[in-house]
Amino acid sequence: MSFVFVTGGSGFIGSHLVQALRARGERVRCLVRKSSDCSILKEAGAELIYGGLHQSQLLEEGMYGASAVFHLAGMTTALRHHDMLKVNRDGSKAVARACAKQRTPPKLILVSSIAAAGPAVTADRINRAIGGLGQIDSPRGPWQFDKQSHSPLQQWYLRQVRPDGRALSNVVLQSLA
Repeated sequence: MSFVFVTGGSGFIGSHLVQALRARGERVRCLVRKSSDCSILKEAGAELIYGGLHQSQLLEEGMYGASAVFHLAGMTTALRHHDMLKVNRDGSKAVARACAKQRTPPKLILVSSIAAAGPAVTADRINRAIGGLGQIDSPRGPWQFDKQSHSPLQQWYLRQVRPDGRALSNVVLQSLA
């Protein structure tokens, strides 16, 4: 009998998803951390597997036979950016790899929120980040953002596509600024 595998089921969105799936009569298996409050999941009748996203064999075995995988596990606050990447980026990769290794790969549904990206995005945070970029090397030449207006400052060129042997090349004819 097939089932749905859920990561992050003890979270706000995940617990509501599990309740909805169970109300539809779906069999649900959740990967949860031992430190998680799983009372809602237990009440809903979900099967619990204790572990983490970094445990590839546990992921593969836990989702074996699943028809779908809902990946909601994520970190929304951390002391270090690296810790968020380890869970949000690397954990998502691990879930996708485990799905791909299945004899019949389940459908993978990735659910996330802006909170997984880190602190709230504000105009001030964006402007500070842009101001700290410095010079950026690009195929069109180096450029940077203006420190006051945050507008891109770069050279502008008049270009033309010309034959170059058997290929076409984008050739600079003249610097405009």
